[in-house]
Amino acid sequence: MVVEISVAVIAVAFVVLVAYIVRVLKTFQETLQSVNKTVERIDGDWEMIREQSVDLLQETKALAADLNQKSRQLDSLFVSVKDVGNSVNQVSSAVARQAERHREQLGNLLAITSFGLETWQKWKEMKRREPSPQKEDA
Repeated sequence: MVVEISVAVIAVAFVVLVAYIVRVLKTFQETLQSVNKTVERIDGDWEMIREQSVDLLQETKALAADLNQKSRQLDSLFVSVKDVGNSVNQVSSAVARQAERHREQLGNLLAITSFGLETWQKWKEMKRREPSPQKEDA
């Protein structure tokens, strides 16, 4: 009878072990299905991310080409502005040299002009102070 009880205990233990293994395998299967879904979703996401990255790189390349072209176009503008600045500097230097050469003459001209303006203002002031001949006859 001990053998029969031992066999029964072993059979119950085997059934419990099989039930436990079935449960573990079922959980393992659910986990694998979940991982499979995640991998499929990641694959789809990776494809979308890859496509977006390629599009972004192409747009960046086009933008860089456009910026290079516009920069080259602006180079001629800056060269022109530099040339204008050099020309203005040369004209300014020439005027300064001429002014330095004729400094004394310009000083005299300014003095004569100033004297003429002052004389003119004093003459106008004197004319205003003189009584007009029409007011005296009245």
